[in-house]
Amino acid sequence: MKINILSYTFFLIFFSVASVFSKEVAPLAKNGVLDLRDQTMDQTIPLNGEWKFYWQKLIIPNDTTKGITVPFPEKWNDFSIDGKKLPAFGYATYSLKLLMPKSVGNLRIAMPDVYCAYR
Repeated sequence: MKINILSYTFFLIFFSVASVFSKEVAPLAKNGVLDLRDQTMDQTIPLNGEWKFYWQKLIIPNDTTKGITVPFPEKWNDFSIDGKKLPAFGYATYSLKLLMPKSVGNLRIAMPDVYCAYR
């Protein structure tokens, strides 16, 4: 009986510790690119990291305009361009390129409430 309790306790501790260390760390975007090719795509993946940012520009996909790299999520009035802090009011485009696995099912993007205009 004592051996069963010790065995049970050992396995409980082992699997508890193993589950803590086995959690995947979400990838971070670097220089406007988020590489998801090694992800299993069976869980929520935050799109955090370095995004491209285009102040006072509304760009379309495949636009060759050069943007700056900024941390995301972050408010743009925390950014400076050419030494000038950006105002709270204005418009901009955030851009992120996703590198996806070869075969992936349907995906969706969940956005929290946004208190501004976006498209």
